[in-house]
Amino acid sequence: MSVFNIASRYAKAFYEFSELNGVLDKVYPDMLLVENAFTDSKELRIFLSSPIIKPEKKLLALDAIFKEKISDETWNFLSFILNKKRENYFLEIARRFNRIKNEKLGIVEAMVQTNYDFDENDFQNFKSKLEDFTRKKVLVKHKANTKLMGGFIARIGDTVIDGTIESQLQKLKKKLIENINS
Repeated sequence: MSVFNIASRYAKAFYEFSELNGVLDKVYPDMLLVENAFTDSKELRIFLSSPIIKPEKKLLALDAIFKEKISDETWNFLSFILNKKRENYFLEIARRFNRIKNEKLGIVEAMVQTNYDFDENDFQNFKSKLEDFTRKKVLVKHKANTKLMGGFIARIGDTVIDGTIESQLQKLKKKLIENINS
C-alpha cells in the first residue's frame, strides 16, 4: 500500500473521530505542531523510522517532545500509530490530516517563493490576490529563494503561478521571435 493511502486512511479516521467527538478545534493545532516538528527535524524522522530502536524508547521520545504540548486525544492517536508500527508515516499522516481539515473549510495552501521577505502590507495584498484567484481562503507559506532574480513563484496544489522576472523575459523573448518570424 502506498504512503499516500496509508496516511490518508489514518488521517481521515482521526479527522472523523475528532469531528464526531467535538475536539477538532483542539486537535487541529496539535496536528500542525506534529507536522512542523517532523518537517523541521530529520533526526526525529530517522530516529522513529529506525527498526533497531525499541518501541518503548520511541514512545519515551514522543512523550518528551509532545506530551505536555498536545491534547490527550492527539497523544492517544500518536501512541496508537506507534503501536501499529506506522511511525514512519507520522509526517504524512499529520500533513494529510491538516489538508483534510483545510479542504473541509475551503482553505488552500500556497507555497510562495520570493527572493525577499514580505512586509505585512505586501503580504496581505499578495494573499488577497491569491484568494481572488482561487476563490478560497489561502494559507500562505513563504520560502526565500535567493536564486530568483525577482518576482515570485506560487504553488497551489497542482497549479504553479510563475511571476518571476526570468519567466516574464522568456515570454517577451518568445513574443519578439514570433513577431520577427511573421
